[in-house]
Amino acid sequence: MSSISNKILSLIAFAVAASMAAAFAAPHDSEADRARKKADYIFLEGQNAYNTDRIDDYIFLTRRAFELDSANIDIAAEWSTVELARNGGDSATVARAYSRLWRQFEMQPDNYITGVTMANIAARLGRTADVVRVWETLRDRYPAKAEPAEELANAYLRAYLRGDTSAYTKAVGLFSSLEDSRGKSVELSSQKIRAFFLRSDTAAILSEVDTIVARFGSDPYAMLFVGSTFDALSDSANTEKYFMRSCRLDSTNGAAYMALGNFYTKHGNDAAYRQHMGHALRSPDIEVADKLDIIYHFANKYIGAEADRPMLTALFDDLEQMHPGEGDIHSLYAGYLDAIGQHGRAADQMEYAVALNGQSEEYWVDWVRYLAAADSSALIPRALEGARRFPNNYLFPILAAQKYFASDSIAKAIAVLDSVNTSVVNNPDAVSSVMAFKGDLYAAAGDTAKALSLYDDAILLNPDNSMAMNNAAYFMAERDIDLTRAETLSSKAVKLDPENPTYLDTYAWILFKKKDFSLAKQYIDMTLRLYAPQDTSQLPDSDTPEPPGFDILDHAGDIYFMNGDRDQAVEFWRRAEAIEPENELIRKKVQNCTIFFK
Repeated sequence: MSSISNKILSLIAFAVAASMAAAFAAPHDSEADRARKKADYIFLEGQNAYNTDRIDDYIFLTRRAFELDSANIDIAAEWSTVELARNGGDSATVARAYSRLWRQFEMQPDNYITGVTMANIAARLGRTADVVRVWETLRDRYPAKAEPAEELANAYLRAYLRGDTSAYTKAVGLFSSLEDSRGKSVELSSQKIRAFFLRSDTAAILSEVDTIVARFGSDPYAMLFVGSTFDALSDSANTEKYFMRSCRLDSTNGAAYMALGNFYTKHGNDAAYRQHMGHALRSPDIEVADKLDIIYHFANKYIGAEADRPMLTALFDDLEQMHPGEGDIHSLYAGYLDAIGQHGRAADQMEYAVALNGQSEEYWVDWVRYLAAADSSALIPRALEGARRFPNNYLFPILAAQKYFASDSIAKAIAVLDSVNTSVVNNPDAVSSVMAFKGDLYAAAGDTAKALSLYDDAILLNPDNSMAMNNAAYFMAERDIDLTRAETLSSKAVKLDPENPTYLDTYAWILFKKKDFSLAKQYIDMTLRLYAPQDTSQLPDSDTPEPPGFDILDHAGDIYFMNGDRDQAVEFWRRAEAIEPENELIRKKVQNCTIFFK
């Protein structure tokens, strides 16, 4: 979108004053003249709004200026760019706006900025012939500029791809002319090679590559490009040769090491990959940012192999010793440790990162998350400190409240959540989650009215909050409160997440409470099947599903008993008793082989 020039900006005040003076000095101006002057004034105000990031004002003012004087080509073109940005899917609007922009270009062919804008819009809309016309015009009017000729050559290549066979020769000819005037360069050679690839002209590609090697053989980035070209030609030997030459020419060239590593990965040469990536990571010359990129891909490649973890740990340790003040290294190491289940060590690494940069909210969030995953006693004070430092981030009080809740400190959990100022959280779904969790806390505290009110607030804020619906429904079912509404909420949760065993169990339990035992059995069976897939032989150990918990087994026993299958009911109760052997009610069920209610 075009913006006002500095010269125009400096004259805004003068223009405004002049237009106002003219209005007073010429009281007999026609209505059309007054409209044009008003449009000029409003247009300049719109440009001022754009340059001060008041985009809504800019759009409103530009549209108003266009309504007053649609014949003004500059105003019409400005409004057209707005229309194209806002209504790109409306073909009629696009056609009108494009026509106005093209008219501006034809009326102002010497305006370079207008031409570049027109070319970009035409390219975005796929109007290749117009792109060519614009760059041909700009090349003719600005022969000293390199950009028009380069862009025109690339426009010719796009035209060639669209069926204009003569455009290919024009493009290559332009690149050659540019080389004649500017001299040989890797940039121009790369564009020529790209053109040769379009025709699968291997001979021309290799000839150009030979020229690059002869002229720029000591340039590491030129050799990296040559290696990439051979890679595109599936010439493995030369790909490796020139990638390695790039690495030797510049031992700090992280991009070359990454290219070499990707080459070895592509060809299954794991030993070479390890060797060269390890060398890059331990090199004192490569920038830390490049090393972080390398080790990120390196760790992702080997993260699934437990035998490789000592090697990865050693690499991270070496990086930390070489770059002791880099918090991002500790952060990346922490992410790796968390991914392999070592949450406590991940939290330790994030503590180092926070010590290096305590102002990083991202560091603090990760630190507290890892402490939560490790079930660390340090979670609560760190989470509360995070909440103090970053009061608009609701994750800190949520995690602190969860830890209090797990420790049966319900009152403290409620107090922490009550301290959250949800009015500053510009995210209704996030506030809904906070409300739902508060509902869980008040439900655990036995405050039925408050819990139900909070669940209602959560669902009102986010009608798709399935967890709030499920928890509210289960809470109501356990207390035999409005089972009809509980069933409605639970069914909505199941529809939103039909393979969530917790939601299916809730629905089965509500049906049981409503004495629809047959349908309850269907849903508890669906729940149990999710915990016992038909074939687990192909699953890795880490993906083996967990067995159902105490509540589901207890519910299954009750439901099966009321459906007349006492033996299976007792079996479910026995499995539940194994999980909670101190539960008196389940013990009575097992001992007496019959159902007992709370």
